Amino acid sequence: MGAGGVLGRRLLPRLAARGLPIRVLSRGGARPPLADRVVIGDLLDAASLEVAVRDVDTIVHCAGASLDPARWGDRATFDTVDHLGTVALARAARAAGVRRVLYVSVVAAGAAERTRYVQAHRRAEAALADAGFDVRFVRATGFFASFAQLLPVARLGVLPRLGAGTARTNPIHEADLADACLRALESDCVLHEVGGPEVFTRRALLDAIAEAAGGARQLRVPAALALGAARAVRLAQPRVGDALAFLARVSVEDAVAPVAGRRRLGEYLRRMATGESLLTGEFATMRAE
Repeated sequence: MGAGGVLGRRLLPRLAARGLPIRVLSRGGARPPLADRVVIGDLLDAASLEVAVRDVDTIVHCAGASLDPARWGDRATFDTVDHLGTVALARAARAAGVRRVLYVSVVAAGAAERTRYVQAHRRAEAALADAGFDVRFVRATGFFASFAQLLPVARLGVLPRLGAGTARTNPIHEADLADACLRALESDCVLHEVGGPEVFTRRALLDAIAEAAGGARQLRVPAALALGAARAVRLAQPRVGDALAFLARVSVEDAVAPVAGRRRLGEYLRRMATGESLLTGEFATMRAE
């Protein structure tokens, strides 16, 4: 699941290189490169899930409700998509005899762990574990692509910074995360928390974005103000409010995971700033026997 996203597009060639037949679940029906079969549907379409998981041995599940602001028009909540969608997938997969599921989740700590966004992922993990699959959970820190989304904002000259900017994290390149997922499939360990090779404060992350964009100053926004705005927005658009609440919480909490990659953020941001497009889309990747 998620084969057309920034992670899925990295996973597809790695799975294909191993000679594995690949089936994807696509909302739009587009065939991503290297897919052997496309099933039209999504996590909330039970009929399409039944077709998608038929005769499948292993599911790689990296689909979910996006944090990308460009997709916040979708009113389906994180609990609906990430949790209940995964429950529906687990039900269909058990009925079809699927043996193994790898699920890509999120690293979080402190108050960020209690946000609706993270809790939807934790409930999804529990649903897959309770269903009796041979499960692998890969919890990742922030993708490089999520920080590259701030480049257009930086070009306006100002980058908002929530709180003091001292909270630390080690974001991970999508290609490194794809490699970590493949290693997890071959591992006996159920839970894998993964991050990149560089630990940044939030202030330093914004400095890197500003440098790639040609310069921008940071404007401090009190975290309490951002949380208040999130609660107000949630009344009209729950998914947007929950996304803002997660971003506010994670910006002031450490989220550092064991190193699972080698690629560095600065070079990635410089490439994105020169116009290399980000990978987007919504698909589901499965390995069929």
